[in-house]
Amino acid sequence: KERFIRKMNQIFESNIKIINLRFPDIYKEIERVDSNNSYLKIERSKNGDYYVPVLANGIALHSKYSHVKESEKMFNGSEQTLLFCGIAAGYHIQYFLENFPDSKALICESTYSSFKRLLELCDLSLILANKNVILLPPIESDEFINSLTQNYIPILMGSLTINYLRAWKNYFFACKESALDKKIQIALDIIKQDVSTQSRFGRIWMHNIMLNLKMASKIDLKLPRVDTQKTAYVLGAGPSLEEAINE
Repeated sequence: KERFIRKMNQIFESNIKIINLRFPDIYKEIERVDSNNSYLKIERSKNGDYYVPVLANGIALHSKYSHVKESEKMFNGSEQTLLFCGIAAGYHIQYFLENFPDSKALICESTYSSFKRLLELCDLSLILANKNVILLPPIESDEFINSLTQNYIPILMGSLTINYLRAWKNYFFACKESALDKKIQIALDIIKQDVSTQSRFGRIWMHNIMLNLKMASKIDLKLPRVDTQKTAYVLGAGPSLEEAINE
């Protein structure tokens, strides 16, 4: 038992070190919570070559016969950016990164507590360190929607495909009206609206930028004397106006 605990600590330290370097905000949240037993244990595959995490309901999250063959069936080769809901041991994610090196992978778990437990059981350091991987806050966290909208940029990353581990989804988000589908849809609607706005006004914005830069290059601007006892409000037409209008 002591040997197993030491091994868990080593795995966790390896994972958390990379998260601290690449995703410091997520690191802070992980450090604040305790792990739970959503991921109960790990079990050896049938040939003993790899380990598979097992949920508290006894269901394994990867095939115990061949995680490679299982992963091959998940992708058709046309994927550009993938949102992986359910990391588990990451075999499917690693397969994607190795076979589609020009594609991006957004990865997330359910809660910080379950994710922390996973980091204790499975060595995910290679995946977390990969430059094509973006770790999102857990779906149940308040930061998930904003993080997805900030990190998925269609014009640079192409179309988005969502990949669920079936056993993972059935365990954490079994109901039809789960936070998983709702939050992803909200984020995609925000992204779609933003892309539509850029498409509609992009030419006008670029034209104005060029004119303003040309004018600014000819002017020697100096700050005027100001009354520092007064409060100034700078208003635009964006969503912040609606949020601050009462004030």
